[in-house]
Amino acid sequence: SRRRHTRYISVTGVQTCALPICGVVNRLLDITGRFFVTVGVLMLAFVAYQLWGTGIKQAQSQKQLAADFARVTSTTVPHTSAQYDRAVLNEGDVIGRISIPTLGVDSWIVAGSKLKDLEKGPGVFLNSSMPGHLGNFAVAGHRTSYGAPFGDIDRLKKGDLITVTSQEGTFTY
Repeated sequence: SRRRHTRYISVTGVQTCALPICGVVNRLLDITGRFFVTVGVLMLAFVAYQLWGTGIKQAQSQKQLAADFARVTSTTVPHTSAQYDRAVLNEGDVIGRISIPTLGVDSWIVAGSKLKDLEKGPGVFLNSSMPGHLGNFAVAGHRTSYGAPFGDIDRLKKGDLITVTSQEGTFTY
């Protein structure tokens, strides 16, 4: 005897069938769709973390660096170059504060330019000169995450003031 397969029209107007294979296909499509929606939501969450979550983390680090700088400057007497002895300076230690009014930057800077250092704020390349010393004083910072201190660095023009305050004084570039 021949079997008759009946087609049904659902409330949405889409034809459905009663074949066993249709149930499997529908289930696979449902699982696949849910998987891609979940992956999409996770990707959006990651982007949100990169743009805003890292900024919150960096703001907390900046508060800690401010406290560290206040503690260090209250217990030491400034002395030319003695404060920046490379043997004593550890990566991630607070060096001072950088201010670039044109860009709206006012951040504590740390020693080091590795990712873990830059998560706290702008970092000074360890092989560069320290603020106010002879040579080039080079600073790195994020443009899109971790507070994006240098997000508008392309707006910086010749003649714009950059002020760095360290244990040894305030220096204007």
